[in-house]
Amino acid sequence: MKQIKINFVGFWNTLNKTNNIFFNLLSKYFDVIISDNPDYLFVSCFNGFLDHFNYPNAIKIFYSGEDISPDFNFFDYCIGYNDFLCGDRYLQFPVYLHHETLKEFNLSKISNNEANECIKKKDIFCNLIYKEDRFDNKRSLVFKLLNQYKKVESFGELLNNQKNNMTVSYINIEEKFSVLRRSKFTIAADSVDLDDFVTEKIHHAILCNTIPIYIGTNKITKYYNKDRFINCNDFNSLEEMVDYVIKIDKDDALYLKMITAEPLVDCDYIKNRYCALDSFLFNIFNKNLTDAYKRPLTGKIIKSWTKEMSEYRAIRLKPLVRIERKINRSKHK
Repeated sequence: MKQIKINFVGFWNTLNKTNNIFFNLLSKYFDVIISDNPDYLFVSCFNGFLDHFNYPNAIKIFYSGEDISPDFNFFDYCIGYNDFLCGDRYLQFPVYLHHETLKEFNLSKISNNEANECIKKKDIFCNLIYKEDRFDNKRSLVFKLLNQYKKVESFGELLNNQKNNMTVSYINIEEKFSVLRRSKFTIAADSVDLDDFVTEKIHHAILCNTIPIYIGTNKITKYYNKDRFINCNDFNSLEEMVDYVIKIDKDDALYLKMITAEPLVDCDYIKNRYCALDSFLFNIFNKNLTDAYKRPLTGKIIKSWTKEMSEYRAIRLKPLVRIERKINRSKHK
């Protein structure tokens, strides 16, 4: 079995380097070793992102866990939310799939009997679980509008209205799912409205047999069945959307019809994405290092990896990362 040396930089602090989707998939085919001198480096966009410049000779695979598009000048291969083709250098892979367990992948249509059993356990009209608002304050706006009709339970830091400010962490899956299962509706608001940027919010709501009130990309219906959720993009105003929520809340037959609808446009989409990721990684790591190297050997952006790089990192790159994220948000205001 071929031995490969890998490492990870720029990922979330809780990443387990020897038990994650990339390590586990590669371990099926290779003897995988975590090394301080890796031949292959997985890079994400969180704390420590700039550390990838310390590995100039490694094959670099960028994973976008946020609303950041890949830069093929810096990385040999990229995995992200964008829907485009770039030969064998890019794979579209939804953000939420990295955070799931195999058990949680199974999004499937439920029967009327299953739905009725779920409905009996619902004692919450609608929930909100967020640490902060979006750039356009839509999480707060939807919360306040719905709250005029019935109380919306906010379990996060944003607009918390629980006794003693009790909070449920959106990171703690069991706590979060416990609330979602008790709720008829869930405010499922992605952080930005970018084409094809879909996180775990709508996915988790459907898994827990609640109706998502979705705020985010207007491309959402490429992936999720329009009959299984309430899409804020379909309405002329948030007030009009709230009127529709009220209509569904008052009509048991309409609610049952929506909660039992097929969740995905393509029932095999998630399985196919995992197969694609498996093939994508195998193709990279099965090559020799020379053939796997794809990014420019020399480029207009970076001329060397010596003393000038530290200046570039401090002066140029940090502002660029901030500017890119600001542009992504402002163009959808």
